[in-house]
Amino acid sequence: MMETGIHLPAINALFHGLIPYRDFFFLRGPLELYAPAAMMKIFGVNSALLPTFYYAGTVLTLVLCVILAGELFRSRLIFYAMVPAFVARTFPRISYYYWGGMRYAIGFLVILFLFYFFKTQRRRWIFLCGIFCGLSALTTVEAGFSTVFAVMAALGFAWVFRVCKT
Repeated sequence: MMETGIHLPAINALFHGLIPYRDFFFLRGPLELYAPAAMMKIFGVNSALLPTFYYAGTVLTLVLCVILAGELFRSRLIFYAMVPAFVARTFPRISYYYWGGMRYAIGFLVILFLFYFFKTQRRRWIFLCGIFCGLSALTTVEAGFSTVFAVMAALGFAWVFRVCKT
């Protein structure tokens, strides 16, 4: 759906030397266009690579969600009950189109880095959180806005309730 309708014509325009937002209109961010185009340049210009890229993004999203759930859930029973339901929701042939691929994976990385920042109080995690917030904003507006809002809200609550020492 998304690959052939939205991304494939824009990637084809990139391969013909056109520049997004100047030569053609593209509704999403540039990273969502240049990342699959770079993969197609490396492995060959083939339209079968585009669904593979999005499916790999879905698998990465699934792995990051499981890692984040393992960090958040204190009860292993809830964690072990959640994983099969999450896998069943993700891997049917049709439903992986709804997850969003790499943009959600980048968003989950932001949340995971923020969680590690609160857990260890090391500033490198909040630095990585900011870098990946910027990358998330370069994919789509809603992914970037959601991650920036989540980080700001969590830091605001941490400041109000005196969770962080720094």
